Amino acid sequence: VEEDRVVAVLESLASRYPKNSRVQLFKYQYISVHYPDHPDLASILQNAEVISAPAGWIYQARIVEASETNDVASMYEHAKTWLQNDRARRDVNQIKSLFSTPAPKPGDTGD
Repeated sequence: VEEDRVVAVLESLASRYPKNSRVQLFKYQYISVHYPDHPDLASILQNAEVISAPAGWIYQARIVEASETNDVASMYEHAKTWLQNDRARRDVNQIKSLFSTPAPKPGDTGD
């Protein structure tokens, strides 16, 4: 019940501040944690991209979502779009980290 109330507040903020990508970020973060299979998650990202294409969190979320379904082509497409919008290349290290393989833990033989 409390989660529904928070979503209602986020919806209210989104309608009050339709051009604020941060509201979309908070809405996406909350819904993705509490309702990971919610059908509106993709549309939240699409709306945020229309509002503020340079916002790196949008592409980060899209890359993570694509990685969860092993959609490598979409991952690279989102990274490409992110780089096109990040002309100063401030987010290159963040993008690289999304594509790197985690280092093995000590004692992990990979079996």
